[in-house]
Order: sequence, then structure tokens, then C-alpha cells
Amino acid sequence: MDTVVAAVNCRPYVDKAQSLPENHPEYGRDHLHHMINEIESGRVAGEKSHRWLGYLQGVLVSSGAATLEQMKQTNLNA
Repeated sequence: MDTVVAAVNCRPYVDKAQSLPENHPEYGRDHLHHMINEIESGRVAGEKSHRWLGYLQGVLVSSGAATLEQMKQTNLNA
């Protein structure tokens, strides 16, 4: 799995997540976009990018912005 591709493919879920606040230091859309950007740029790579991707996807699933199955498919297609 390519964590960069998986993270970038999570961006639309973050964009349309109405259940997430715009600004929150831990789970706001702005923070999740920052995480995606850091993974995409390569500033966060390796094992750390996997942890960040897991956190990102966990927030999306727990907030109802995505299903676990959607995130599994995102990873399989990356």
C-alpha cells in the first residue's frame, strides 16, 4: 500500500465531512488536511505515515464521514 495515495484518496471524505468541525487541533478538517498534506509532501513518511493514515482514517470512520469498508477499499486501491 502506498500511504501517499491512500492519504490523498481520503481528502474527499474530509472535504464532505459535515460531522467534523472546521477548526479543531485534533480532529478538525483543517488538521486532517494538514496531515494529508504532510504525508503527500513526504515530510511524514515510513512508519509515521502509516500511523498518521490510521489516525486520519479512524477519525473519518468514528465521525461517520466514511465507513470502515470505504477506508479498506481506499487502502487496497493505494
